[in-house]
Amino acid sequence: MPPLNIAPSSLWVVAASGGEAAPEQDRYPVWSPDGREIVFFSNDRTVQPERYIVSRERGEVGGETPRQLTFDGVASPGEWSPSGDVIAYDLSNGDGVRLVPPSGGEPRIVSSFGFMPKWNQDGETIYFRDRTKIWSVPASGGEPRMLVTFDDPNRLPLRGEWSTDGENFYFTLTEYETDVSVMELESATPR
Repeated sequence: MPPLNIAPSSLWVVAASGGEAAPEQDRYPVWSPDGREIVFFSNDRTVQPERYIVSRERGEVGGETPRQLTFDGVASPGEWSPSGDVIAYDLSNGDGVRLVPPSGGEPRIVSSFGFMPKWNQDGETIYFRDRTKIWSVPASGGEPRMLVTFDDPNRLPLRGEWSTDGENFYFTLTEYETDVSVMELESATPR
């Protein structure tokens, strides 16, 4: 097979058994729970980044024109609900968590702040973060409830990646550390 010229922001789908790569679009692909659709992040088609969705046809992905799913500027990969009937996402700058069905339509606001939503396994609760806390909110709507506070400003979860299994939260804490070194300079002129 000849070498592929792959753009750094392209997604490629290849059968597990091998074969030709089928180009898809952009980055952060997330498969639906049933494996029939991919939602992904793109900023190639519009001024602001958005979510697009593409479906499998006859068992293969490829050839279909991706359909724009969001129109309000997204910041993170979408997160499918366990049942696959809705996708949680956040707006740029941590300006809230929204839900949208994979068929599209008007998004429903579940929180006016926060980012990086994650679903509980029961599909009834959404967890999300802000800079110093982890929150929960019912997927049906309601008041967000603070669950975890990171109260040490020198140890914050600055990376966006995090996860939950419904019982535990998994994240990386950043710890700042500096060293001061002293070095004696040698004279540049001969003695």
